[in-house]
Amino acid sequence: MKQFFPAIVIAIYLTSTKCYAKITVEIISGIHSHAEPVRVRCQSKDDDLGYHTLDTREHMDWQFKPTLIGNTLFFCHFYWNGKDKSIVVYDNKKMYGRCINKVQGILKCCWKVKEDGFYFSNINRRGAYVKMYDW
Repeated sequence: MKQFFPAIVIAIYLTSTKCYAKITVEIISGIHSHAEPVRVRCQSKDDDLGYHTLDTREHMDWQFKPTLIGNTLFFCHFYWNGKDKSIVVYDNKKMYGRCINKVQGILKCCWKVKEDGFYFSNINRRGAYVKMYDW
């Protein structure tokens, strides 16, 4: 049994890395061009992606593979026009299925920041976004 244990561990690792495809999270500024830019800081338990300043139509994105046990979570803190708001932009337990784009065959969570709140879609296309949070 001892001789099979390392092989089992390696097999589990190799299968687990292929179980979940990479997920892309994209944050897009939908704030009007005459307004001040949006400041964003995104992080997980293990990764701090730092501060980013997004002017109108600018975006930031990152990719990751969810953990095997399904506890991957990213949140972002947004600052704009004297307001600030923290939201969860990816929670494996709640959002994995919502980020599947069957048409393009990708896993993508798109968030658009607007003057009145935060909108979500699994594809960056006009008319595809649904409002999720107010400021």
